[in-house]
Amino acid sequence: MDEYQIGEAIRSLRKMSGLSQKDLSEEICTQAQISKIENNNEIPSAIILYKIAKRLGVDMNYFFDVVETPRLDYVNEVKEMIKNLKRERNYKKILEIIKSEKRNPLFQTKENQQFFLWHEAICIHYIENRPETAVDLLDYAFSLTNSHNKKYYLESEIEILNSIAIIQKDIHLYKESEKNFREGLKLLKYIPQVKDKLIEIRLIYGLSKILTDTKRYEESMNYCKKGIKKCKKQETLYLLGELHYQYGSNCARLGKEKKAEEFFEKAIQIFEIQENYVYIDLVNTYKKRLLSYELSENL
Repeated sequence: MDEYQIGEAIRSLRKMSGLSQKDLSEEICTQAQISKIENNNEIPSAIILYKIAKRLGVDMNYFFDVVETPRLDYVNEVKEMIKNLKRERNYKKILEIIKSEKRNPLFQTKENQQFFLWHEAICIHYIENRPETAVDLLDYAFSLTNSHNKKYYLESEIEILNSIAIIQKDIHLYKESEKNFREGLKLLKYIPQVKDKLIEIRLIYGLSKILTDTKRYEESMNYCKKGIKKCKKQETLYLLGELHYQYGSNCARLGKEKKAEEFFEKAIQIFEIQENYVYIDLVNTYKKRLLSYELSENL
C-alpha cells in the first residue's frame, strides 16, 4: 500500500466533505494521528481506515483504488465538465458523458456513483420529463452515503436534497419542496467548513421561488435580499440576476411598481454582463405581464 497516496486521498476527501482533522478523528483516533496519516508519518490500521472511510462516505476499497489508479485527475476533470454543462443546462451532453463513463473502473466508488446517479436523475427530469423516476433515483443516490445516525452530512447529500426540492416544486409539490429547501439550509449549518459556498445561494433562491408561488411575497423578498447579500459577499454573479428578478416579481404582485421596475432593470443589467440573452428576453416578457397585472401561475 502506498501510504503517500492514502494520506493524500484522506486529506482530499476530508476537505471535500468540509471536515476538519478534529471532526474526522472524533471517536476514531486522535487528531494528531489523522495529521500523521495525512502527512505520511503513520500508516493507518485496517480498523482505523475502515472508520475513516465510513465517515467520509466512501467504501474502504476506495483507498486501494487510489493506489492502483493514478488517474484521479481525470475523474475530477470529468466531474468538473459535468458541473459546467449543468450550469449551461446542456443535459443531453451530460447524459452522453454519464453513459460513456459510468462503467469505467475509475468511477466505481460510492462517491462517484452517487455523483453520476444525481446528474442522471436531473437529466431524466429535464429531458424525459419523468419527475417521479428522477426523485426515486435521487433518493437512492442520497442513500448511498447517508446514514441517519451520522453527525455531519456531506455537501453532495445537501446538493441532492436541493435537486429533489427543485423537482418537487416543478410538479407543484410545494409543501414537500419547501420542507426540503429548509432542511438543506439547516443541515448546511452543521458542516464545519463548506467547500462550495454557492450551495446556500441555490437553496435560498429555491425557497424564495416556493414562497412566491404560495403567495408569501414578503417572506420571499426577505430571502431574496438574503441571497443577494450572500452573492455580494462571495463576489459572484451566480443567481444574482435571478434573485433580483424574483424580488421584483414579488414587488409587482404587492403593487410596488416603482420598486419592481428597479429590480427588473438590475436583473437585466446583470444578465447583460453575463451575456445571458435568453434570460434578458424572459425578464422583459414577464416584467410586462407582471406590471400590467397579467399574472400567470407560471411566473
